[in-house]
Amino acid sequence: MTFTGADLIAQKLVDLNVRHAFGIVSIHNMPIFDAINRLGKTRIIDVRHEQAGTHAADGYARAGGEIGVMLASTGPGTTNTVTGLYEAQYASSKVLLITGQAETAFYGKGLGYVHEAENQLPMLRTVARRVESPRHIGQLDGALNAVVADMRTGRGAPGAVEVPIDLQYAASPPPTQVPDPIEFAPKAADIEAAAARIADSPGLFKSP
Repeated sequence: MTFTGADLIAQKLVDLNVRHAFGIVSIHNMPIFDAINRLGKTRIIDVRHEQAGTHAADGYARAGGEIGVMLASTGPGTTNTVTGLYEAQYASSKVLLITGQAETAFYGKGLGYVHEAENQLPMLRTVARRVESPRHIGQLDGALNAVVADMRTGRGAPGAVEVPIDLQYAASPPPTQVPDPIEFAPKAADIEAAAARIADSPGLFKSP
């Protein structure tokens, strides 16, 4: 059986310890749903609306400390996730949106391909710190790793990857290792120095 781009995404979720993912199935993300169910290690929680699903992924991330995942369709499905991503951004919540996109052969050609959303990337960049859109199957693994690494570096933040439908079906090389989180631990001396400066600030913590 051929290992596909959708299989790579399913395995990547397992490698990220994602035990539950929220989503709404559509023609533009069906291979991803099939691959996740086939692997059988991540449970998909079906939702009625993408906004609710993204809020649920946000709550999942906050409650468990892991990445929350929302699976959406391109175009209208992705626009519905923006409110949830906005909330996640200002709460420093690690929410990963994985959305479909029109086939690479039609994307950006102005042919009116169903649910094509040429400006989906700039829209998502207003509510996610890093957004990737691979154009070749060989770029998919790196795109996912780049977004995940950004989400888990420093202050938490949402990220998004749009995956054209043909890449979901395409034969894929196996996934590479998910990068380890980069932790920023301040030195004790720096914390003490900052606290001392705050305590010495004129009028701070003092009654008028």
